[in-house]
Amino acid sequence: MKWKNKADNSSSKDKFIETLDFIINVLKEHEINLDKTIDELSTVVEQMGDTTAGLKSKIDESDEKLNNLQKEVANLIGYLSNTSKKALPDEVKRQESRIQAAPLESLTVI
Repeated sequence: MKWKNKADNSSSKDKFIETLDFIINVLKEHEINLDKTIDELSTVVEQMGDTTAGLKSKIDESDEKLNNLQKEVANLIGYLSNTSKKALPDEVKRQESRIQAAPLESLTVI
């Protein structure tokens, strides 16, 4: 049986403590880096939230403008169709009403 002397025992304890010290220091550095990264990510998320809110309001404004434009086009089409019918001579109006009232005949092609 071989007995370890105290010098070998204290040397291995020193190496063990140095290793633990090194690991603790590395973990502390990683914690600091992780905190910085989390802060930066938080800032980015806040900025993206502001940007998203701004984009949503612009989209809502565009939708409203588009809806108003569609209503104006529909009104213009209605106005033009009514104006063109009023401008037609009475004979053309009568023929138009007869054409619309007449039943459609199917033609047989031989």
